[in-house]
Amino acid sequence: MVKILAKPSCGNCVFWHAEQSTKHEFDAHECRLRPPTVLESRIEPRAFFAEFPKTFAETWCGDWRARDTARKKPVKANRRAR
Repeated sequence: MVKILAKPSCGNCVFWHAEQSTKHEFDAHECRLRPPTVLESRIEPRAFFAEFPKTFAETWCGDWRARDTARKKPVKANRRAR
């Protein structure tokens, strides 16, 4: 299981996605703040796949947002009046 850190870090960020089956806290996991990057396969020519950036639990960036405060405000739909 991944250890949740007390200080602001990827490990306790709303955008960081750790696999449930992971047993090692030192493994890199996906940061889902931005869309995945399209990469070309090294094995198959002309084969592409998308991948989110991998980060470690103790790293941090300027876009960090705590998990427990991320969804306190309701999201309003942007609809036009007809």
